[in-house]
Amino acid sequence: MNNTPVISDFLATHNLNPPDVFREDLEALSLVIDIRSAIEEDLSLLASDLLQSGEPTWAITRSMLDRLYDHVVGGFVCLFTGTWSSVEIICRASLEASVNVTYVLEADTPNRLSQYVSHYFVQASKAIDRYEQLVTRDAIKGGPDWATKARDLLETRQKIVEGVFDHEGIPFGKGGWRKTIIERFKALDREFEYREIYASLSSQVHNDADALIDYIMVTVTEKHLAGATDNAGREVLFWMRHFLYRSLALYSDAAKSYAAKYQLSEAEPIIEDKRQAILAALRRIDDGYPLL
Repeated sequence: MNNTPVISDFLATHNLNPPDVFREDLEALSLVIDIRSAIEEDLSLLASDLLQSGEPTWAITRSMLDRLYDHVVGGFVCLFTGTWSSVEIICRASLEASVNVTYVLEADTPNRLSQYVSHYFVQASKAIDRYEQLVTRDAIKGGPDWATKARDLLETRQKIVEGVFDHEGIPFGKGGWRKTIIERFKALDREFEYREIYASLSSQVHNDADALIDYIMVTVTEKHLAGATDNAGREVLFWMRHFLYRSLALYSDAAKSYAAKYQLSEAEPIIEDKRQAILAALRRIDDGYPLL
């Protein structure tokens, strides 16, 4: 298989040697890498301008976007290595990351960043309180000390983050973060994606009975229909690729929002071109479902 230098580097880094059946997926992976590279190259030219203009959020939201990128390419690693059930889990994480960064970038970014980070510290503090109550109630040796250490560490982390935000001119302690993921999907007018794929992918994350029922169905069907297992395998591969490419599409949307937010004029047309290629690949995958 002849690969581009970018893909060859990726495969070597992750010690992967996928078979030819994944050629189209390697091309899609290349699109994702190209999107990230376009942002990095444009930022290398504009970072000093952003710093001089006093724009406080571009570096933090870039970190959020990079985290999303890591999830997406991790989905490809799972696909290529045959750990397909993990593809669903990674896609679910990437969808939530996509929605979070896109929601933060959509409007009022400094305040939404404040809400996002402040919500984390509030929830983490509550979790420590619940842990402390539990270990005290059950008289678990050393439990209260661990709770105290966890609280001290959380307070230290919060002070550091507050200092960074203060230095950058980002407010800290803002309330109002949309607590449920569906609220953020709806705020972006993407409830369909939540109902269609996010809720379905949550099945694997919560390890409900869906996969077990699939196994029972295939086992029973195989006794009456030759090739049922092979047919089920092809359908599983279809859905893994469908979920993964939907995640790619949302990543490209988030990257597009980032480029628009920070006026990365060189990156914007490249991202849109790669985004359209991802959507075309997704359509090809979906068009193949009736042929399974």
